Amino acid sequence: MVERIPIELRDDGIAIVSPEGELDLSTAEALRERLKEAISVASVGVIVDLSRVNFMDSVTLGVLLGGMKKAKDKGIEFVLASPSEHDRRVISMVHLDSVFKLCDELEEAIKLMLSSRG
Repeated sequence: MVERIPIELRDDGIAIVSPEGELDLSTAEALRERLKEAISVASVGVIVDLSRVNFMDSVTLGVLLGGMKKAKDKGIEFVLASPSEHDRRVISMVHLDSVFKLCDELEEAIKLMLSSRG
């Protein structure tokens, strides 16, 4: 169970949310709150680093979609970094691969976000 989901606020205005373990109904509220917090402090965008997530369910996808909408409403970027192959397939199966910005690695997500800042 995710009790504390770390947020790193970088000097360049990017907030990185780094959940780990299983993301499901039992962790949805904690993730939702951490995304809300990250979006409120970020000036450039929010990256959700999925590199330490070993399971993500459909409830989690809903939470991520909600976070993406809140970020978009604030005018900032929202990127998912390091999704597993399984998570990429699930995202694709529910036709969200055209909705989410996906990057293979955290550094790639940071570069993408900074380059789109203009």
